[in-house]
Amino acid sequence: MLRAEECLCDVLTRTDRARAAEHRASLLERLEATAEPAETLLIACMLLFQEATGAAVHAAGRAVPALVEMLRGRLPDASGRALEQAMRDVIRVVGGKDTPKDLAAARERLDDALPTLRAMARESRTLFSSAASSPLLSSSLSFTPSSAS
Repeated sequence: MLRAEECLCDVLTRTDRARAAEHRASLLERLEATAEPAETLLIACMLLFQEATGAAVHAAGRAVPALVEMLRGRLPDASGRALEQAMRDVIRVVGGKDTPKDLAAARERLDDALPTLRAMARESRTLFSSAASSPLLSSSLSFTPSSAS
């Protein structure tokens, strides 16, 4: 016969899983609805963090560098580099202190990176469960910064 504590623990676990699934679904909706690179990066980081740790996170944009740093060690190299490059480009564009040519190049790289960021976030379960066979490691989704200077 089950004890009350065991039943309660099972109910709480199901509730936690349901909340995590609702949070993930909400973030995925926001991810598909936004065209803003900074917001796309933030949402992708939150989804990746949730999959990597099992904990849902609500974060502001200023938390992205910390999230990227934590995720970098858990992601396949190509995906981690893509995330870091997107973060650097978002910082460059938001800061606006570079030359117009550099800003244009950063914006172009971000426009090219958005589909990759979305794919990483959508496929985060696959990414963390079997990094070696992840479709994110294929050349079609890897992010390579343009050499425009």
